[in-house]
Amino acid sequence: MEYHHEAEQIFEQVNDEKKIALTVRYLGQDYADGGYYPEALKHFYDALDRYKKLGDRENTGYLFDLLAWVYAKQGNYVEAAKMDI
Repeated sequence: MEYHHEAEQIFEQVNDEKKIALTVRYLGQDYADGGYYPEALKHFYDALDRYKKLGDRENTGYLFDLLAWVYAKQGNYVEAAKMDI
């Protein structure tokens, strides 16, 4: 996780929005893998917003899958179903 935070700082310095979005997504995945679902959701929604601004539909779709997965892991099937578009 430390490396992802360092990478995020580097990409922010060079203003590479696509790589920032990817790094934020990876941070979300790290938190999700560790069972820290609220923190994972925070990062996934951040990455989702970034991908939408970039017009990156493929990664936007991928984020919806990740969000649905986290909500399902939390037992929040109503929110998980909302991600199925």
